[in-house]
Amino acid sequence: MSDKRSIGINRDKLIEETVDRMQVLTREQIQLMFFYKLKPQSAKRLCQHRCKLMVDREILKQGHLLKDEPYYYYTNGKKERKQVEHLIMTNWMFLWWKYKNPNAKIVHMEYERSDYQIVRPDLYVVFYDTNRKSYDSVFFEMDRTISNKFDKIKLYNQLYNMKYSESYRDWE
Repeated sequence: MSDKRSIGINRDKLIEETVDRMQVLTREQIQLMFFYKLKPQSAKRLCQHRCKLMVDREILKQGHLLKDEPYYYYTNGKKERKQVEHLIMTNWMFLWWKYKNPNAKIVHMEYERSDYQIVRPDLYVVFYDTNRKSYDSVFFEMDRTISNKFDKIKLYNQLYNMKYSESYRDWE
């Protein structure tokens, strides 16, 4: 097998695993993560081509929010989500955070973690900081509606204050 072919196969497998883990990714998000070393036009064209092939081979499924919008992708193992736009925006926040924290090696990612009694984060990430040589976690929240009472800061402060209670010993 040629070297270029094995690189492409490995990249496609990584794309599939990443889409599965992150549940829904847009073509732009996939392009940013896997084709960033190419010139922008080449990256866009190659990403479109690879995503189309993966859909044709039934590795990925695609959908779009609006007719003129680019596709988003999810894996065959997942059902299409109802809050796709919310999840896409949460993933944009995660990608921005990861870009700002290149030394963060992701240990655990969990969407809609529900075992906290006070608040349910949109995304919970545990990471290892290779510079500080320590583990840490970060919570992501995405709220686009004006009508929502955004009280998450208060709730996260309550959760933080519970850190030393019996329920949250696993934080240490």
